[in-house]
Amino acid sequence: MDNESESGLKFTLNCDTTVNVQRNTGNNYSTVSLVVHPVPSTSPIITYTGEWLDSEEEDNYWSSYMNGTFHSTQDYGATATLRFNGSAVYIFGSRRPDRGEYAVDLDGLTTTASGYSNNLTFNVTLFSATDLDDTEHQVALKNMFSSPAAAWVDLNYVVVTSGDGNPQYVLFAFPVQTIQ
Repeated sequence: MDNESESGLKFTLNCDTTVNVQRNTGNNYSTVSLVVHPVPSTSPIITYTGEWLDSEEEDNYWSSYMNGTFHSTQDYGATATLRFNGSAVYIFGSRRPDRGEYAVDLDGLTTTASGYSNNLTFNVTLFSATDLDDTEHQVALKNMFSSPAAAWVDLNYVVVTSGDGNPQYVLFAFPVQTIQ
């Protein structure tokens, strides 16, 4: 599959998850190859601590998640951890009215954010880090709600890339879905 974006980036996605990206610099293209490793929430290489639910079909929106699979928790401090080798990592989930604060720890550096939104939005990047050394890393998503009611955090999938890690070359064809 070949596509060229409005930004002048041309990319090819092969079945072996190699992405060849070409940047249009006038009449020439420069090519960078990235290896994309999608990791679904159901993968055994993700370690879960605390209480996590696996792809609840009781959730009215479970089919809005990529491949209809996700893990969610309402347990304060519950953590999903992944060790990986790569130059970039992206964590995908949802933003919803019942979602709350979460923390992401990457190699000992912690970032906090909120999954709360008035709208239901799926295939959202909850965290990303690029330009990493192409070595072993550890990333952990942790539920850190601060409201009196226990808020949810979910994990749909993680994408790890190996290559130059340049964020201008990292492209994903997964559509963000918003339900009003």
